[in-house]
Amino acid sequence: MMRVLDIQNAAIFCIACLSTLVCFYYNFSSLPSEQLVVPFEYMLVLIGIHSAIDIFVQKWDMIIHHTFVLGLCYFYYVYCRVMTPEHGMIIVYPYMKVEISSIFYTLRFWLPKKSPFYTVNSLLFYLTFLKFRVIDNFYDVIINSTFISIITSTTNNVFMISLLYISGCGLYLLNIYWFYLINKMIVQTSFNRSDKVIK
Repeated sequence: MMRVLDIQNAAIFCIACLSTLVCFYYNFSSLPSEQLVVPFEYMLVLIGIHSAIDIFVQKWDMIIHHTFVLGLCYFYYVYCRVMTPEHGMIIVYPYMKVEISSIFYTLRFWLPKKSPFYTVNSLLFYLTFLKFRVIDNFYDVIINSTFISIITSTTNNVFMISLLYISGCGLYLLNIYWFYLINKMIVQTSFNRSDKVIK
């Protein structure tokens, strides 16, 4: 019988793989932008449904994460008809791209811990998390003047602007917190191994 964690990991893995395919499609397709945005809109629906269901069986940090994700989905679907496809992509693409690291996150649960595959996967998880969730998200969302100007030109509704800013910045801060935990775990594991070697 499948446990809740297995179902969650399978759902995250599927969403991460689909998001990665959609990002590749966007980067390498020659189709016009109004057609490129369609797969992203379907992915947002899928991610929104997953977040709305998964929020009830999660720890505090993932509850916050899912709440912010739902805030982003709500903003996009309220104002997607007002935005041009290009502007819609500037808002959606950075959040879809971060899911690439989730592929390696979920694989950690299925690979044998003492195998070289687990080690390689852990390294890929670390590098993709740093690249897409910390560095790229900072440049694509937090300090991106185009991102900010699109939001303010789309609506003058203070609540909706605040919702998007709080959701976007909240997700980034949560990623920073998780990155801190990842590094803390790496340091602790390294010290434990060093102690065993010394003894």
